[in-house]
Amino acid sequence: MKMTMVSMETCYKFDIVETKDAVRNAFDNAGLVLALTEATGVIKTLSNELQQTQQEYKKHLAKTERILSGIQEYEKQNKNERKKIAKDVVDYWFEKVTTPVQPVKNKTVVFFTADNELYCEPKVDHCYRVEVNSYRDKMIRTLIAQKAYVPTETLIEICGFASRKSLESAVDAMNRIAHKELGIFKIMEGYRDSGYRIYPGVILKKE
Repeated sequence: MKMTMVSMETCYKFDIVETKDAVRNAFDNAGLVLALTEATGVIKTLSNELQQTQQEYKKHLAKTERILSGIQEYEKQNKNERKKIAKDVVDYWFEKVTTPVQPVKNKTVVFFTADNELYCEPKVDHCYRVEVNSYRDKMIRTLIAQKAYVPTETLIEICGFASRKSLESAVDAMNRIAHKELGIFKIMEGYRDSGYRIYPGVILKKE
């Protein structure tokens, strides 16, 4: 994926919290425990570095690897795993910083009822009933409960999928249904190894 370099004059907002989330997300995906007390200084340095540098993507990765080496659990991993974690951090950061925050008024509100119906107004035209305890039901409930990405392996385990490919197929199917029955672009999205979340253009509410 081609990354977009962002200048300091950009109108996009960024906060150190996003850097912390990026590091935590990368460690979660690697099945590692992140000690925030140990990582605070590293996260601040990494946040500053990612905001200020204007170098090529591979240089971002090299600097991120070097900075993350200040975390003990990261250093215990082999070279390939360290590169993967660093790449996860940088990819996550760039995705966040280059995606403008959509005003709530531009989002589509989708309701999930006690009767397992997904709908948006007008309900008579845009409604789909989800089978109780199905893969789709479990996916939706899990993603509603989380405000950020749910790691792929976590979602596979919670929903009972046989494999990553089965999960991907189920997400694609649910997005096709959402587009056809609810009239929205899609309802879920995935990002590389970060996992899955409710599509940012949708506000999904339980009734």
